Amino acid sequence: MKTFTLLALLVATLALPAQERWVPDAAWFKRPHYLRRPETGFVDKKETAIKIGRALIEGRLGPSQLKSDEPLDAKRFGDVWVVYGYSDVSMSGSPTIVEISASTGTVINMVIEQ
Repeated sequence: MKTFTLLALLVATLALPAQERWVPDAAWFKRPHYLRRPETGFVDKKETAIKIGRALIEGRLGPSQLKSDEPLDAKRFGDVWVVYGYSDVSMSGSPTIVEISASTGTVINMVIEQ
């Protein structure tokens, strides 16, 4: 039911003439609601950081590399989540590392050693 409702809303929005569609203007971005950010940041949990890291590793290297790097783990250092996984079980090789900003959710860096 949710999918149908979302699809109906999307179709209804796209059916509107371009001049009737809402588009944010410069004034909208200056309003206080736009500047609100959760105090703990958008990525405040370890599980969320791991999900973002998993998506990036799979998208960049493919599912086979993701499987070899799992299980992924994450540690937070100030405002940065470091998500990492090793390609071998002994954890003696070079890890795959993804750095994510906890406050904004942006990817800071991705280190891939092959």
